[in-house]
Amino acid sequence: MEGKINTHLFIMGLVTAILVSLITWLVFFNAFQNQVNADLKTDAQLIATSYDYITDDNNLKDFAKGQTRITLIKADGNVIFDSEKKSDENHLERSEIKDALQDGEGYSSRYSETTRTNTYYYAMKLSNGNILRVAKDADALNSVFTSILPYMILIFIMLLIMSLAIGFFLTKKIINPITKLSESVDDIGTDIDADDIYPELSPFITEIIAQKREIRYQLGKVEREKNKVAAIIQNMSEGMILLDLDKNILLMNEATKRIFNVGDVTLKHDSLLYISRDKDVNDCVDKALDGENSSLELMLNGRIYQMIANPVASQGEQIGVICLIIDITEKKEMESMRQEFTANVSHELKTPLTSISGYAEMIEAGIVKEEDIKNFAGRIRKESARLLSLISDIILLSRLDNSQKAEAIRKETVNLLTIAQKCADDIAVQAERQGVVVRVSGEEYIMRGNITLLTELVQNLCDNAVRYNRDKDGKVDITVGNGFIDVKDTGIGIPPEHRARIFERFYRVDKSRSKERGGTGLGLAIVKHICELYDAKIELKSSEGFGTEIKITF
Repeated sequence: MEGKINTHLFIMGLVTAILVSLITWLVFFNAFQNQVNADLKTDAQLIATSYDYITDDNNLKDFAKGQTRITLIKADGNVIFDSEKKSDENHLERSEIKDALQDGEGYSSRYSETTRTNTYYYAMKLSNGNILRVAKDADALNSVFTSILPYMILIFIMLLIMSLAIGFFLTKKIINPITKLSESVDDIGTDIDADDIYPELSPFITEIIAQKREIRYQLGKVEREKNKVAAIIQNMSEGMILLDLDKNILLMNEATKRIFNVGDVTLKHDSLLYISRDKDVNDCVDKALDGENSSLELMLNGRIYQMIANPVASQGEQIGVICLIIDITEKKEMESMRQEFTANVSHELKTPLTSISGYAEMIEAGIVKEEDIKNFAGRIRKESARLLSLISDIILLSRLDNSQKAEAIRKETVNLLTIAQKCADDIAVQAERQGVVVRVSGEEYIMRGNITLLTELVQNLCDNAVRYNRDKDGKVDITVGNGFIDVKDTGIGIPPEHRARIFERFYRVDKSRSKERGGTGLGLAIVKHICELYDAKIELKSSEGFGTEIKITF
């Protein structure tokens, strides 16, 4: 735009300079022409005044000076006298002669074949009827114009330079507000300063300001959404990879780097092979590139992951692949635990039922002696009690698994020391039969909780401490303090290799002794679940052959 304005102003200045030069030239030319005509008339009048005193027409030659030519012509057009060269040509048809005969004087200018120059003529009618004509060649005028030509050229150049300077200045002055407006339009972050802008552009500026504000708002909204999505992606626990059709990585979150152990390297347009050369992984992605949803399970760093690859399409055309890598280790462990739990439940239920069924069948068949019926009935009762206890523990575990935390911990005021004393009283008969002394000590601790669940927790700890203690000289010490309960026994202890698993369901350190001592194998699993509901911490200390200590801190 600036170039066009400069060009147009330059052309306008050039045309102006040319026109001014031409007009100046014409003014000078007209002025000189008028001056020459006036001089010719003055000379003619002076000669005419002196003519009456001239006796011989040839004396007129004395009045011809310099470029001035004097001609005396009869009324019939024939030349009487010519100061330069007498012509035999009749001058009656000359315009200045006609005008002089008719009006008394006449002017004309023409190219003279005689003198080979442009000549100016003035003719006047004398009192005797003759025509006096005075002429001057144009060479004299040309010399004048030649002398002023350098000045005319200088004026032209000055006008041209002035037009260029003024054009440049005006262009800058015109363009500057528009340039500022353009810069303000390009800079979305700043408002337009309308002080220096032309009033004619006000509607346009108002619309631009409104659009800039809307654009800023939309850009801010997009940026916020972008940051939110980026934060979600980067903080996902699942890995996510976005690939193009050439399997180049467009996006990869931190979880993926951690899963594939690629460190903190910032990847951009690197191949999938950079993070995994596993054939199954690449085959899974290839299926997605072919438009199929695919998935696989893979083992990485001791964890089990499920990789799901789906095609990404835009406007009906596939543009890439998105991969999610989900840690399913816990899920697999839970599935394994459920299978193991189901098998254990089946086995644990089958054992007492088999005994009950066998004893009952023998009594029914009458093959049991009369004196043995009471013994068999006691065994049936014992196995039935074991079966009921097992079913109760299974139901409790199921309820703990499916309960919401707030619902399971029904808040009421309970005294942990009172609960410990009650559990000790309840297990006193069993302890006395086994020769184990149960002692409760410590201080009262009042807390908010579910008395049934807390009683179940302490009861299972005490039951295990008595069941797996020494016979006749065993001891169980239950201590309650500020926010904790500690149960310590003098039993068989737990070998180091078993300590990490004793809170699993149906896990027993010594299966032969467990069968002898009874129990369902679910007591410590119930303790663990209740502690999880209360966010309680379990501390285990054990020495094989010397006893075990379990401390629960709320």
